[in-house]
Amino acid sequence: MILYNQNIWGNTDNPVGNRHTKIRGMVDELVPDVICMQECNPWLSRVGDFPMQEVLLPEYLEVLPEKAGENFTPIFYRKDTLELVEGGWFPFEGKNDEGSKSVTWAVFKEKATGKKFGMFSTHFWFMAKDETDAQQRRENAQALCAVAKQMKDKYNIPVIATGDLNSAVETGQTMAGYEEMIAQGMKDVRYLAKETTEKLTLHVYPKHDGNGNFISYEENYCTLDYVFAYNEDMIELESFDVLDHEEAMLSSDHCPVIVEFNL
Repeated sequence: MILYNQNIWGNTDNPVGNRHTKIRGMVDELVPDVICMQECNPWLSRVGDFPMQEVLLPEYLEVLPEKAGENFTPIFYRKDTLELVEGGWFPFEGKNDEGSKSVTWAVFKEKATGKKFGMFSTHFWFMAKDETDAQQRRENAQALCAVAKQMKDKYNIPVIATGDLNSAVETGQTMAGYEEMIAQGMKDVRYLAKETTEKLTLHVYPKHDGNGNFISYEENYCTLDYVFAYNEDMIELESFDVLDHEEAMLSSDHCPVIVEFNL
């Protein structure tokens, strides 16, 4: 099984449709079973000539497509390998910006084996003005982990949680959200996978000429995007990688994070 996770927006004038087709190209190359996204903006990324949910058709279906008009953190799944057992979505309580800081969750059954696993896509609060912002990220983690524990109790399955936690020392946001995920029993897949990397995930969006062509980019400077495993003894984590080739750098200011695992 392959997971593809990416915060797909980024503050840039480069057209969304152009970047969406680059994401589709990476998806076609990797053929992931699950795609998790953040900042999949309902008013930008889900409309126009290349709406994200349609770019992924026909191979991928969305969990709770009826929430597309408000869900910034969707999960898409490959319909020929996975069956959706149960799914849900909720915006975080407390500090939030237009409900964009949220959780989508799903329980999937692998068609080939009948084995089940849980998946979470999330985006934590972003500001770093004072301790209340760090506390909000802790509460985001607690809300997500409460559902993960319910999922484990109900199905006795492994759970993977991924997304943009807005947790980094370099940005001044502190590691509060990340640290709370660990405190709640989540394990960082970067350090569990048999094959892994130290590559960072966030970069300044590349410079372009007037025709939108790639000119240059700066090296990645921190990590905001993470993958966690819960009930990890029930899953084999084969590899963890961060894509940082030209197409990946052009698609967003967040590089895709790729995890290969076996149930």
